[in-house]
Amino acid sequence: MYIKYLANEIKQVTSQLTKLEIKRLSLFADNLFNGIQYYVDLTKNKFTETDDYKARMLTELDAAKEKLQKLVDTNKAVFKSRLEAAIA
Repeated sequence: MYIKYLANEIKQVTSQLTKLEIKRLSLFADNLFNGIQYYVDLTKNKFTETDDYKARMLTELDAAKEKLQKLVDTNKAVFKSRLEAAIA
């Protein structure tokens, strides 16, 4: 849901990309990555659900992370600073 929101925001600002927009969208993406990781950790360590349920949750979280990473990778102009930090 939030990944779709981010994708729509990127589409709206790509023609008028400012440093402020880059910072805002990069921070939003970072927060999404952190949130996904939080739920991965929570699912692995805290949930007392069945193993099947945990596996499904982890699969869905992994898919969300991959979708977000693809969005970042295909919008290098927006996420340049984030991509450079990941390499360093």
